[in-house]
Amino acid sequence: MRPRQSLYTILLLCSLFITVPAAGREVDGVTLPESIDLAGHHLLLNGAGVRSKYLLDIYVGALYLDHRQDNGAAIAAADAPMLMRMHFLFDGVPPERLRRGWMKGLKKRAPHADAELERAMRQFCDLFTVRVRRHDVYDVAWLPGRGLEVSFNGHLLAAIDSLPLKRALFAIWLGDPPGDPDLKRGLLGP
Repeated sequence: MRPRQSLYTILLLCSLFITVPAAGREVDGVTLPESIDLAGHHLLLNGAGVRSKYLLDIYVGALYLDHRQDNGAAIAAADAPMLMRMHFLFDGVPPERLRRGWMKGLKKRAPHADAELERAMRQFCDLFTVRVRRHDVYDVAWLPGRGLEVSFNGHLLAAIDSLPLKRALFAIWLGDPPGDPDLKRGLLGP
């Protein structure tokens, strides 16, 4: 083997053993990891998009699942590990606006909620107590056996053990009709 050929062979072999971390996906200036490990579950980025309202970009939403899917209704109904990450773009969203918006969306998805689901809906909405700033992150994770875990900037706020709440909440993003059709398309697409 000639010296030049052996150098190419060595470089080729070295390149096979070098691992480059998977680059995250960028959406509206927010870099999202391609996967997340959560409570012993390896979740993959299913899709992402921007939640807009009144021509304002509110947050980048990213949906993480244990395997990729494109059926919004099935995802919303599933009792499987999943995470919805909301990385806020809009600065200064008041907590009362968030609470009202969540409750309106939940009541639309569960108009005949029983007393237990109503209580879980109020408990969820009551978690939004701070004025959200640009770059703040809310995570809403469903973990079977543990419930709906809501975190703000990496700090767990509460766990609510209510599959009906999880189903109504994820239907806001993924149901028919969704709260934001463009966001739904992003969450279900590549």
